[in-house]
Amino acid sequence: MKDATATPQKRLPEEMPEDMYGGQEDDGISLEELYGDDDEEIETISKEIDHTDPEQETKPKNKEIKLSDRDLLTMKVDKYGKIDYINRTYKDISGYKESELRGKMHDVIRHPDMPKAIFRYLWEIAEEQKPFTCIFKNISADRKYFWTIENIEPKTDIHGRTTNFMVFGNKVEEKAKEEFSHLFSAMKKLEEARGEEASYQYLQGFLLDHKITLSQYAISINIKEKGGIFTKIKKLFK
Repeated sequence: MKDATATPQKRLPEEMPEDMYGGQEDDGISLEELYGDDDEEIETISKEIDHTDPEQETKPKNKEIKLSDRDLLTMKVDKYGKIDYINRTYKDISGYKESELRGKMHDVIRHPDMPKAIFRYLWEIAEEQKPFTCIFKNISADRKYFWTIENIEPKTDIHGRTTNFMVFGNKVEEKAKEEFSHLFSAMKKLEEARGEEASYQYLQGFLLDHKITLSQYAISINIKEKGGIFTKIKKLFK
């Protein structure tokens, strides 16, 4: 005799529909099919799906990588300014591999805050085959920034023709960072408003007013007031 209170068992179908588990796969609908020719909407949705923003990845970050007194960054560039070599310290600080920079113009590591007129000025000095010094704001592989004071030494062949440049970079003092930040900012604003020539003329006027070269200016404001290497050297002659 059957139990009237027993729960009746559900009978499974002998065959599952093709569009359910194990049957034909549903390819879904593409963004193009959904939004038609609306390329802007498709790009917006794609970014939300990928969770990546190309502009955000390349935009400089307001975070500084600070060098120590012992850090010595070395770079070799050819006579055109293309990078040929960087030492291990340069790799560690910048986050770049040598293979990523070799053959690239040196300005690939220079921060966008740096005005173009600075490089124009420096190349004019380089053509005179004289060593020179400048303070640079650089950008790392992960878009952070770091400052260096660099001594650039031109190398020549037996005929006196420039073959390459050796670059030696060190830590920049806070006061020097402030001074060069103001200089770069003023020049950059002029470049954006009136062009590179206006920025270049501003730099020339700045140096003329101070009766100093850019190399002298960089070196003079980067001296530590207390306990620095220059202070120690001065004590030897007292």
